[in-house]
Amino acid sequence: MRRQGAAGLSLITMARQTLGEQGALASSAAYVFLHYALLVAYMAKAGEIVAGALGLGSVPGAALFSAAFALLCYGSSQKLLDRVNSVLVGLVVASFLGLLGVAAGGVEASSLTSRGDWAAVPATLPVVALAFVYHNIIPVVCTALEGDVAKIRTAVLAGLAIPWAMFVTWDGAILGSLDYLKNCS
Repeated sequence: MRRQGAAGLSLITMARQTLGEQGALASSAAYVFLHYALLVAYMAKAGEIVAGALGLGSVPGAALFSAAFALLCYGSSQKLLDRVNSVLVGLVVASFLGLLGVAAGGVEASSLTSRGDWAAVPATLPVVALAFVYHNIIPVVCTALEGDVAKIRTAVLAGLAIPWAMFVTWDGAILGSLDYLKNCS
């Protein structure tokens, strides 16, 4: 941003500057594919939830979910969208902490160290990489923090550390309670 004298830069502009025109095209294609796949996955799962709650089919449920959020995004001010986003993030955090609390009740430390199939790790890497999709908001963060490198670095590291800590604690709670769950059934 500072080198360009621009108020903000897009992901494509950054890719073009660092990877050239072909790299920018490849980056654009990957970006569109990733976000299209995420959109389809979110719509399908949300459609299932709406369909189950309202007794609809999965396609009408996905259409209703999509229409509701499209109307919210189209017809709302930025301030309202920020409030809705904050409420939804709060609900996600509260749900996570509640589920973690329930799952942690059956954790046995020995379960965490007695099992392990490291050969299965490579198959999980695409899921882990997809879970950390914060890179798509880096241009927005750079613009919001006005190109301040120290603040951007802190925001990116915190944006990586927080979900990583959530993954580790969730995996620990689930893997640590496998013996407990086996004995309950």
